[in-house]
Amino acid sequence: MSPAEHKEWKELLLRVEEGGNDGADVYEAEEFCRRMEMKYKAPFKELEAMGKKQREIYTEDVFMDSGAWAICRLHVLKQGKKAERMGKHGRLLEEPFLRGAQGDFSYYDLSEGSDFREYCDSYASFIHKFKDRIELFANIDAIGSPEKTWEIQRFFEEEHGLRLVPVIHCGTHLKWVEKYIAHGYDIIGLGGYARKIARGDLIRWTDEVFVSLCPKSNDYKPIVRVHGFALTAWEYMIRWPWFCVDSTSWVKYSAYGWIILPRWSKEKGFRYDRPPLVVNMSWRSPFKADRHKHLDNSMESIKDNVKRWLDQYDIPLGKVDAKGNELVKGVISSHECRSTANLHYFLDLQNSLPKWPWPLSEKIAQRQGIKYNKGFGL
Repeated sequence: MSPAEHKEWKELLLRVEEGGNDGADVYEAEEFCRRMEMKYKAPFKELEAMGKKQREIYTEDVFMDSGAWAICRLHVLKQGKKAERMGKHGRLLEEPFLRGAQGDFSYYDLSEGSDFREYCDSYASFIHKFKDRIELFANIDAIGSPEKTWEIQRFFEEEHGLRLVPVIHCGTHLKWVEKYIAHGYDIIGLGGYARKIARGDLIRWTDEVFVSLCPKSNDYKPIVRVHGFALTAWEYMIRWPWFCVDSTSWVKYSAYGWIILPRWSKEKGFRYDRPPLVVNMSWRSPFKADRHKHLDNSMESIKDNVKRWLDQYDIPLGKVDAKGNELVKGVISSHECRSTANLHYFLDLQNSLPKWPWPLSEKIAQRQGIKYNKGFGL
């Protein structure tokens, strides 16, 4: 039930109690229960329990990124308005794919007076200022060069006394995972997922990392905390036992008119063990004419699902006039409402997963051909 409906139910119960079980109040309460069961197609006890779980969206912990990707784009890939990569014939060059230690990493100079050293020193000052208010800080990784990334990691420890979260990028040799574990890091970050990586390569490499970190001797549970950078795809979130993940998908989807919501079944209610639905809601959307992409051209079952999901969190559908002027603020007209809906989905997906640390699937853990399957001897 939505927060408003849950509030109405509590007021009805109070009236019944204060009125000494007055017949009219009892009848109204029973009628309310029947109406909610018909609306949500679920037993009222389950709906009442769901209503009690309603909560405000807030943050408990903050994980601070380091700006490493912006540095890489500007000084290694030579991309962006401040640094365009021009070819001999005056044409912009395509983005190079960083593999191993390819690329120009001369910017990552830690000698006194260098621009990068000044950036690192400023980042260290920022961390010292806010370390009591922010939970975790990421290293400034040199994307594409694990050797340089390790050098930067040690710099922060030796020069500033800071033990930052190390970052290892998809495709990096597993010896670097082993190196960080051997040096006593109890949390590592896996990155590079926002780049153009084939799905098979991404899964294969991340499987290998988690197999190495989830030994049989620990019941296939991770021996360290693992953070996933730019990784909130449903398939990847449920496949591996992350400690935490991040991405901007929730706000990027909403900016282009989309909401993310769970599927629904009469038997099990909202399903977080299935890939979510992604439906465009914006009145401006170019997908309004595409079947099954926009709410206006979706099947009735999907429309019912959307309404049920929004009602649960008291998020209005919204309304605009023929010219697109907002009459009622909601997901049709407001990216803020869509962002709120998307945040609720990810929070509920998170709560549907087992409490960390949960074990890696034995099918993955026992795959043949994966090395380091003893968890580095731990």
